[in-house]
Formats: sequence, structure tokens, C-alpha cells
Amino acid sequence: MGKQKILPLIGLVLLIAALLVASFPASGPVQAGGSAGGGSGGGSGGGSFGLHHSSHNDLYRSPFGAVPTNTTVTLRLRSFAGAVDSATIRIWNDFAKQQTMLPMAVVATTLDQYHYDYWEATFDVGKDPALYWYRFVVRIGDETYFYEDDSRSRDNSTYYPSSEGGSGRLYQESPDLSWQLTVYDPNFYTPEWMRNAVVYQIFPDRFRNGDLTNDPTDGSPTFYDGQ
Repeated sequence: MGKQKILPLIGLVLLIAALLVASFPASGPVQAGGSAGGGSGGGSGGGSFGLHHSSHNDLYRSPFGAVPTNTTVTLRLRSFAGAVDSATIRIWNDFAKQQTMLPMAVVATTLDQYHYDYWEATFDVGKDPALYWYRFVVRIGDETYFYEDDSRSRDNSTYYPSSEGGSGRLYQESPDLSWQLTVYDPNFYTPEWMRNAVVYQIFPDRFRNGDLTNDPTDGSPTFYDGQ
């Protein structure tokens, strides 16, 4: 192939590569409800505000994972600059059955092509072991939205274990899909015999039909005393 034919071909390949990069940016904006084009639908909405949080990324949650008592945890939420009027973290202590509403503040604004605000708040997990659940409540104009985990389908009928934790989704109504934060006692002692052990829990009664008289018959709509 001649040189004059190769040069236009190289130019075409570079143009296609540039378009692909522009279409799929590595840190591009998160569409509300995951919809392309920023429209609302499927139980979530509010347009594209660049909202993002990931419980698996220490930029958004630090320290990562379970934390010992008396730890200060930092939580962050990203949005397009100026798109969000206020952001609050709703924190639920499952042991104490207590709710805390923690206001957030913008602590940084990026100057890249997306121009993001980073909202931040910190809280002390306390001196006792606890199980916390948190989600974000954002005000945009006169509307209130909820940024929560995306571990269920849009109609909340199907659970996706592989999606639990990590990033989330924007909702117009809260489906109560909070992120988990476990607080443990650093002085808890695991017995030597239990460390690195594999435990099998076997229920023999689950494999033996001990009473044939109460078996449901074919076509029977009820069993176990009509229950």
C-alpha cells in the first residue's frame, strides 16, 4: 500500500479513537437513574447532575470498609458544580434505632472538563460497636432527591447481590437502599482454634422426611394445617 493511501487511513483511525474516548470518559458524569441522555424514568429521575458516591472508593469514603470504635469517617458526594443546592447524609444506627441528619458542605471544585463539586461531611462512629446505614438527600431547586445504593431493580422487585455497595443511583423517592458501615470493637479476641478455620453447619433433618403422613399430595393447594 502506498504512502499516500496509508496517511488518510491513519487519520481515520485516530479520529475514530478520539470519538470513542469522548463517548466513554473514564470519569464521566453519572446519569440520573442510569439513563442515557440524562432523562428521567423508571422510578428515578431529576436529570443529569453528575452525582456519584462509591463506598468502595476511599475518595468518597475514608477509611474504607469496617472501622474500629472511636473512628472519624469522612463521606463525600460528587455533583456538577452549582447543580445541587444542599446535600445531607441520613445516618441510621441500627443498634440504637436512632437517625442522624448530617449536613454536607462543598470542600472542593475541580477545574477539569466536567467541573465537579465535592460535598463532604465527617462523623465520629462512637465508642460502642454499631451497624450504621447511610444515604444522601439532595435539594435541587424545589425538589428533593435521594442518592442511594443500586442493588435492586428500578421497581425494587429484583435484588442484585453483585451490585451491593459501590456506586449508587439517583431516586425521586427513597427505596431505603442505604450503604452499610460496620463499627467493631478493636479489642475483640478471636480464639486461636477459630482463626483461619473452615466451619460446616449441617442440618440432617433437612434431608430426611421424618413424617410421610403430612406430605402434600399432588394438586393440593395447602399443607401444614392449611397454612
